[in-house]
Amino acid sequence: MSEVTRSSFGWLDADPERRRHMLEVLDSFVDKTTVDDLGIGTMRDALADTMFPGTSVLHTRLRYVLLVAWGLRQAGQQPTVDQMWAELRHHEWRTLASLQKGGEEQGVIGSRAQKTLQRMPSSIYSSALKSWGIRKSSTIGAYFQLCHLGARHQDPGAGELGAPSALTSALDPNLPAAPAGVLREASFALRREEAEYLRERIRRSHPHSIFAWLADHEAVDLTGSRAPWDITPLVELPKKLRHLVEASRGVSFSILGASLLYNLLLAELREDEERVDHYRAALSGWFSDPEADDPLPSFRQGELNTVLSAADIQRIESSRAFLAEWTGHVRTADSAESLSGSREVRQLISHRERRMKGKRARLHNPAALDQWSGASGTARLTFRWPVVRQHLEDLYEAGAEA
Repeated sequence: MSEVTRSSFGWLDADPERRRHMLEVLDSFVDKTTVDDLGIGTMRDALADTMFPGTSVLHTRLRYVLLVAWGLRQAGQQPTVDQMWAELRHHEWRTLASLQKGGEEQGVIGSRAQKTLQRMPSSIYSSALKSWGIRKSSTIGAYFQLCHLGARHQDPGAGELGAPSALTSALDPNLPAAPAGVLREASFALRREEAEYLRERIRRSHPHSIFAWLADHEAVDLTGSRAPWDITPLVELPKKLRHLVEASRGVSFSILGASLLYNLLLAELREDEERVDHYRAALSGWFSDPEADDPLPSFRQGELNTVLSAADIQRIESSRAFLAEWTGHVRTADSAESLSGSREVRQLISHRERRMKGKRARLHNPAALDQWSGASGTARLTFRWPVVRQHLEDLYEAGAEA
């Protein structure tokens, strides 16, 4: 049986609620940090979700979590589900204009796309709201259904704002109130009470994550850090969290070498001598990098058991086995030239791409090879660190206010 399982999603264009739901599901899987030709996405996501739960590479600023939650609370007071969706969209467009009026230029979702925007903030931040326990239901659609159900069965004397009991059960009752005028002019700067609320939600929902540890400790200077392992000289992480960071560093460094070799093979097939020379030099630099002086993880069965859950270990087995075989070849190679020249190593890369991509594999399909841009998956995995760093800096800045 093939180790690759292909899944697809579909929905009827005439069913907007189903389409919204599927977009939420799809967003939870998106990670655009690298192209995943060699099938490491499951391991990358397992490590990123363990270190930084609820985050996404589509996130920009932390206060969006609250801006979206306030929109949900307001929309949930409408009498029908369709009106709730319409009110949420209205709230999001007003939020966009409010942030622009407040002088925000970077990180405003939809500032360029405007009415052609496909992924609304509520969809992008949906996983954070659920993961951090701010929204109790699995999706926004389920949240609106719960609000609607509560409104239908509310006490007639509850008032016109609609289903206070339903809203309380669907959203965290401790969610801070939206400040007056937030839909007229707003910024991404968190108020102290907002920062404390988000810090408490992250800590309570994921107490053993690196994200919670960094959010809950004294501000760390994150300037210039490009990956989680850049901060380990600055902080004394607990032993398990330090092992988690080291595991992510090992995955990032190991797969970079495999990706460089993959691109070298593509360049050879294309008979692109300039790129062949480029990737030979890049692979040689990787092989002799000082980071390689540290022992490479062997990725043997059970090696990741101390940092990932049993469920994660099971779903990353294919990635783990591939990296174990790859690093085994790296350990025994005398040089980058002997590594890249090994027929067995080349077959490992070729077979891996074929298993992951089937007929779309560039090393086996000339038409797919023609679509190669010259670089595929050559960025270093950072496990959403740029997003997390911005979130933490937003928290730290609010905490530094007088």
